[in-house]
Amino acid sequence: MSINRRNLEIAGIIFGISSFVMLCGLWLSMKTMQENRIQWNDDAIEIQEVTVPYKQIYSVQLKHSLPDIELTDGTHQNGYLSGTGKCAGYGECTLELYEDCPYYIVIRADQTILINAQNEKDTKALYRKIIKKTGAD
Repeated sequence: MSINRRNLEIAGIIFGISSFVMLCGLWLSMKTMQENRIQWNDDAIEIQEVTVPYKQIYSVQLKHSLPDIELTDGTHQNGYLSGTGKCAGYGECTLELYEDCPYYIVIRADQTILINAQNEKDTKALYRKIIKKTGAD
């Protein structure tokens, strides 16, 4: 059985288009996951599957140099950490971090949560919003 050049070209085009569509779908799902990672309720903040009532948050700090992190459960894709990990200076933490942004927010309640946005400006805006919602310092 011989394979002609035309069939190979068509198969290559179909493979290329299929790969492109799958990568676009993966990118879109990751972007949606990252954008929807924090939910603001009337009385609580939700990060991942963790709900923390504002009244239980006793400390919110803005830091400017990411600690050493060992991811123990979750994902690490394209410079984005999501899950739980051991963090130098904090112990076990819930994580939602962009590695390219050194600024991050430490939320302390029954557990410690480290989050940030994609850049310094957005991380500082997120910090102000958390402070406003919780009244914590």
